[in-house]
Amino acid sequence: MNAPAGTGNHCVYPICIRGETEPLKPSEHYLGVDAASWYLNKESTFFHDFTASGTLEIAMASATEKYHAALGMFELAQGAKTAPIFDHPVLPDRNFRGGPLMIAVSLVSFRRDTVLSQILKTAASASLGIVSGLVETASKVGPQQQLAKAGETLVGGVRDLLQHQAEQRENVFGGSGIEINLQPDAIHGRTMYLLFHRGSALEPGRLSIQMTNVTSYPMYDNQALLDGAWLLLRLRRSDRYSGLRDWFDVERKLRIDVENVVHDVEDRVRPVSSGAAQLVPSTTGDTTLFDQFLELRRVIQSDGVLCEAEARERVAKLGEVFRNARAAVQAVAAPVEVVVPKGLQGPSVTRAVPKGLQDPSVTRRGEDGAMQFRGGPPVAVKMRD
Repeated sequence: MNAPAGTGNHCVYPICIRGETEPLKPSEHYLGVDAASWYLNKESTFFHDFTASGTLEIAMASATEKYHAALGMFELAQGAKTAPIFDHPVLPDRNFRGGPLMIAVSLVSFRRDTVLSQILKTAASASLGIVSGLVETASKVGPQQQLAKAGETLVGGVRDLLQHQAEQRENVFGGSGIEINLQPDAIHGRTMYLLFHRGSALEPGRLSIQMTNVTSYPMYDNQALLDGAWLLLRLRRSDRYSGLRDWFDVERKLRIDVENVVHDVEDRVRPVSSGAAQLVPSTTGDTTLFDQFLELRRVIQSDGVLCEAEARERVAKLGEVFRNARAAVQAVAAPVEVVVPKGLQGPSVTRAVPKGLQDPSVTRRGEDGAMQFRGGPPVAVKMRD
């Protein structure tokens, strides 16, 4: 099995990781796509004078979302034929809204041209920046169409350069490239691979993935696949957004501020009434911490970058922070009843108080009334004969 690049059958082989069966679910998962590695079966002398490039198109949500990327340059380490493509993903984690996933790949080899190579490298970097921007600025109805059009135009220019200005070009994946359409229930596990291949016919059951610290590449009968031309894509499924949102710091600060209110009330440096007022909606017009929570909740729920499941989880956890804080403040205000045996009444009354409330200094005491220990809540004392 040693078909040269640019000949043979076109096929896409999904390669799943054993034991991972959970499918991709709309509104619950994020989908990312990495270009892992590619290969051209050419004589070693070919790469002295020729190179390769290509384009990638990803569509989902019933084709209402489209992402276009240029693949840059096929660059090899000395003596190698398998090349890593990117150090970062083609498509960062995208809130998966449903519909089939379509991926189309084109690959072209051509005579080396310094000027053209630099243009292709610059275009690849710019197209990845646009794709990242589309993901990070998406609304509930999808990515910004104006920015998506800019990415499509940029990558369309790359295709035009490859087809009309590259000398001695060869469409390695054919004139129309290779395309696959996958339903969400066909995308399994946290990691899945797609092998776009043109060459000898392969038996899917004999394919596997070898992963190293540098890259991932396909194996056939436990041997590196050195046939025809191929491009290996990695599909990533995740439950949590791996990027940053501008409100993440606001969320973190709000949690800290609530914790500090509770600590201040427990340490008696803030009145119970003042602390409790921060944990409910304002009645005076001043903004409370709970008012900040209500605004942050609105921001999280309307963020189109987050999937609905993660947004619900974040809002629920913030709500729990406030419920726990209110309970802690109320516990400080609640009196604790202690029954003091007759033999302990008098100066040694502190020995009858629970260990966590004991303090050598009693600030207020009565025969059957309230007694306040420094550092603890009011203690109602009942004398027992």
